[in-house]
Amino acid sequence: MTGSAACRHGMPSPASCLDCMDETGLGAAPERRERVNGSRPARYESRCPVCDGDIEIGSTIWHTTEERWVCGACADHQPREVWS
Repeated sequence: MTGSAACRHGMPSPASCLDCMDETGLGAAPERRERVNGSRPARYESRCPVCDGDIEIGSTIWHTTEERWVCGACADHQPREVWS
């Protein structure tokens, strides 16, 4: 089957071709979700890179999979890393 919508591998459309999907993905680019994966007390005053809020010495800060330390309020909005 050929035509203007046919893929270069001979399938009726790129959406029906596994080779095209391997080359271009399944549509939207995959989204990396930032996850929280550990916490510790803050050693110094700083600002949260997500909300720009104050982080006080001794308050709990959370490490994410994007290598950031965020405040507790922002960590509550992130999925937790699942450890087995």
